[in-house]
Amino acid sequence: MADEMTGQNENGPATRSELHSVKGILQGEIEAVKVSLQNDLRSVEKRLDGRMDRLETGQKKIMTTLSQVVGTLSEMKDKLATKAEVRELRSDMHTRMDGFAGSLNDFRRQWAYQSDALMGHEGRLNDHERRLQKLEPRPE
Repeated sequence: MADEMTGQNENGPATRSELHSVKGILQGEIEAVKVSLQNDLRSVEKRLDGRMDRLETGQKKIMTTLSQVVGTLSEMKDKLATKAEVRELRSDMHTRMDGFAGSLNDFRRQWAYQSDALMGHEGRLNDHERRLQKLEPRPE
């Protein structure tokens, strides 16, 4: 069977010119593959550069947002009351509510006493009114 590149029998020894010819062909093919690979690599590199730029832009946005969030959290932490402050406020509120409830009870008690006294005065006033009517002459 003849060799496709040299036209010789594949079992026979190759001559120097045949080897030189095959070497040239292979070098040409290798160079074509090399150029093709370089073009492919450039294309991939351009796409990667574009993606890296987008990633860097996204990363900058994320870092900016994260920085803002950390700042906001720090401000919120500074404004939040501590557990001790909350306990103190709660205790103060309970004390004030107890005082108010006591005042309300005192008011209710006084109201009951005054209502009782008013009822007693009303009875006495009615009694005086009846006696006065009996003593005063009626206009005719």
